[in-house]
Amino acid sequence: MSPLQQVWTACWSGLVLSGWDSMRVAWFLHRWACRSAPRGVAYQVDCMKKLCHNVRGHALHSKRFKNQPCGIRKDVVDCLCSLAVREPENGFAFSRLSRSLPEPPAREGVRYLQSAAEMASTPFPTSAAALESLRSFVALSKRARRNPRSPRRLPSSNSSCLEWPSTRGGIDGYLEHLGHGLEARGAKQVEFVHLAGDSLGILPQ
Repeated sequence: MSPLQQVWTACWSGLVLSGWDSMRVAWFLHRWACRSAPRGVAYQVDCMKKLCHNVRGHALHSKRFKNQPCGIRKDVVDCLCSLAVREPENGFAFSRLSRSLPEPPAREGVRYLQSAAEMASTPFPTSAAALESLRSFVALSKRARRNPRSPRRLPSSNSSCLEWPSTRGGIDGYLEHLGHGLEARGAKQVEFVHLAGDSLGILPQ
C-alpha cells in the first residue's frame, strides 16, 4: 500500500465511522488528498491531525477553542466542523482517524515530541465548574457501565469494499452476508467477539 493509500484509507475510515462518507464534503476531502500527495506524507499527516483537532474541538462545543490552520480548503474544514457541532458523537468518531494515520518520518517525530513536551509542561487552569462536570460524567459513566445498553444504530455504508462491491450492498451487504452465514451454521456468541471491535481492539463484553 502506497503512503497516499494509507492516508486516504485512514480518512475514508473516519468518514464511514462518522456516517459522512456519502456527503459531498467527502469528495472534496478526497480531491485534497490526491492533489496534496506530491507534498509528501508528513505534510498530509500534519494537515489531517490538525483537521481532527479542529473537528474534535467543535464536537466538544468548547468556547475557548480556536481553529488551527491546517492547509485544507476552508469550506471543507468549516463543513466538517459544522457537522461536528450538530452531531458531536459523529465528530468524535471522525477524529479517531488520526490514530490510524501513518507515522511521520523520524525527523518530523522529534518536532512532535518537543511540541508535546511543551504542551505538557504548560499549566492550564481548569475551572471548578469544569471539574464538577467531569466528576458527574465519570460517576454517570460508572453507573451506566453496570447496565450497558446496545447502541440503536451502528456506523454503516453501502460503499464498495475489498470483499463486496457496491452493487451488492458494499460494506453493509458484506456484513449482512457474514452474519447470515454465521447464523446459518448455528454459530455461538463467542464466535462473534473477534468481529465486534475496531482499530483500538475488541469491544468489552
